[in-house]
Amino acid sequence: MTDAITESPRSPRFSQWMAVTVFSAITLGATLEAAPQNDERDVGQKFAIWTPITSLILAGLVTMAHMVSIFSIFVTGTIIEGIVILVIIVLWGAAIGVITDVDNDLAVDENGSVKNGNLFYFRYVYILSFFKIFFTLNFCMEKHLKL
Repeated sequence: MTDAITESPRSPRFSQWMAVTVFSAITLGATLEAAPQNDERDVGQKFAIWTPITSLILAGLVTMAHMVSIFSIFVTGTIIEGIVILVIIVLWGAAIGVITDVDNDLAVDENGSVKNGNLFYFRYVYILSFFKIFFTLNFCMEKHLKL
């Protein structure tokens, strides 16, 4: 018997990126369901729709890059992964305010009551996921760059 410890070939952030991809798809569906049809959407509602679309595309691409070794070399633990997570954090930071704004009629109604639970509560899941990815990436980059 050997006592060799085998490491997973995947990044420790792979499961978080996969979760962000799934959360983006769920939030996109909930946003499309809550928003009025095309001609009736205001700027805030359009932004609330484009944020999970952008997040889904970016997180999906990073997730796929983690699964394909040739792309993983260029993305996993690099500045590219860091830029992508920062872009997503900034987008969702702005979108949370728009989604929970009473005037946009997406996650809360005119009385401030939760109208769409997926939109309202998934923002907390996003925040936790994003910062977990960010801090594990930061630790990984410090270890490799010896900062």
